[in-house]
Parts: sequence; C-alpha cells; structure tokens
Amino acid sequence: MKRYIIVVPAYILLAAAGPIFPTEEQQAKIGEPYYKCIKNAAERTDDGRTDFQIEIKSVAKVCKSEFTKMIAILSKDLSSKDRKAFEKSQFGRDLDYAATAVGRVRATKQGNPVP
Repeated sequence: MKRYIIVVPAYILLAAAGPIFPTEEQQAKIGEPYYKCIKNAAERTDDGRTDFQIEIKSVAKVCKSEFTKMIAILSKDLSSKDRKAFEKSQFGRDLDYAATAVGRVRATKQGNPVP
C-alpha cells in the first residue's frame, strides 16, 4: 500500500481556519474617509497658536464617528474575543492620528511641508 504525503500551503490552512485581517491596501481604502476627515479638520481648525494637545483633542473629537466606523469595519470578521482585543489596542490611536495631521498642517504652514 502506498502512502502519500499531502503538502498544503500555509495560506490555504489559514484561509480555512477563518477570516484573514484585511491587507494593507484594503486597510488604506477602509481608512481613507477617516484620514481625509482628520486632515480636513486640522487644516480647518488649526491656527498655529492653540496648544498642540488641545488642538489634537479637538481634531480627534470632530472625526470620532469616522474613527469608530473604521475600527468596526476592520474588525467585523474577527471573533468576538479578537475584536475586543483589537478595539482595545486601538484605544488612543485616534489621538495619535490627529497629532500627525495637526503636526503636518503646522509644518506646512511654517513652510516645511511633510510628505
């Protein structure tokens, strides 16, 4: 009797195990409305004189609903346990993104555009 060893690539096993987190390209597309929101909010509200921490909190607050939508879409295919862990890991990230947006706006207004 002949025995055969079946070699199955890891990605097939992973696909069979459950949903895979979105690719970087998919993540960028999902996050685009939020990134546009924080960029526009920072450009619209930052006068360059307001305290940086106050400004980033303001920008994050304006775009909170977009951030929440983005996180919900990114985590929709995860198990309940993984979704909670992912959401917990994202706590405060909205302030990080807002800080980046405000920093870029301020740098651009000062003649030092950031790519």
